[in-house]
This record gives sequence, C-alpha cells and structure tokens, in this order.
Amino acid sequence: TGHGVPGAFLSMISYNLLENIIEQKKIFTPGKILDELHVGVRKTLRQKETSNRDGMDMALCCYDPQTNILEFAGAKNPLIYMTEGKIHRVKGDIKPIGGIIHEKSEQKHFQSKSIEITAPTTAYIFSDGFADQIGEETGRKLMTKFFRNLLAEIHHKPMEEQKEILELFLKKWQGNMEQIDDIIVIGFKVSPNKI
Repeated sequence: TGHGVPGAFLSMISYNLLENIIEQKKIFTPGKILDELHVGVRKTLRQKETSNRDGMDMALCCYDPQTNILEFAGAKNPLIYMTEGKIHRVKGDIKPIGGIIHEKSEQKHFQSKSIEITAPTTAYIFSDGFADQIGEETGRKLMTKFFRNLLAEIHHKPMEEQKEILELFLKKWQGNMEQIDDIIVIGFKVSPNKI
C-alpha cells in the first residue's frame, strides 16, 4: 500500500482482523486465513463502494510438528527454504490482500501449499524491501535472485549471525542511498519430529 499513514492504517486493520480470524474463528490454514483477511480488508475499507484501493502483500506460514508439515500461503510474496543442500522457492498467489481486484481474480482463493519436513530446514518469508533497495555503487536494485542466493549462502549459520550479516550487507550495499521501502525478513528453522 506504500508508506506512511495508509500503510500504518492498513497494518492496524489487518492486525485486528488476523486476531479475530485466528483467535475467534479458529482458522489455522494459511490460504483460508488470507482469504478471510482479504474479505475483511475489502469490507472494512468499503472498497466496493469507494475509490479506496489500498492493499498489501503478505506471506504466512504454519508448522505442525505432529505431522512435520509446513504450510504456506502468499499474497504476492514467496517462501524460500533450504533443505539437504538445495534451495526451493514457493511462489505466492498473484493477488494482494485488499486493493484493486479484477472480477476474475476476486473469485480465486489463496492457495495453501504444503511442504513435508523430512530433514532440517531453514525457511524465509520477506517483503520486497531488501531486494528493491538501490545500491550506491550500481544505482540499481539488488533484485530477488541475488537476495535468494545470499540467503542460501548464510542459511546454515545461527539466526542471530544471519541477522548481523544481512544488516551489514544492506548497509554496505545501500551506502549513502536512502532506504526506499520497508524491510522485513523472517527466518526460522524446523527439524522433523520422529513420528
């Protein structure tokens, strides 16, 4: 939705809607959560009746240690995960939460994608802020592919160390360029439970 007041307002609305979806309605499947959130945002902002077109990208994961299943759904944002030395990317759906929706995509539901965790796995969900940051030396964006490769290089390290590496890399890449977008990167590690 961009920055400033609209972004903050949409975040506040979404936080309250998510709490209701999960705590009150007891919906735990990522795709269904995003469907409910999408409808809630459109309804709260009366987007059918008004010219309000605020929307947001999102990624959501749910892990069940009993079944060793990691479920993911994304509103334009992906999931990246590494397991047994291989990097995997799971794309999100192309529609956002709220915002401008064409009649065709309005009928589509967010898809939950399941990943069976059979070996120690490091996973990441993130906004486009890191990859979109412009480098002082290049004058260009970092790009998602480079960011994905950077995550692959550091995924075996402890999470706190990964955070420091990403912060130092971003600072060096950015140089004196202003940060152009909000940045969030969430990383987590899961290992299969013996059933």
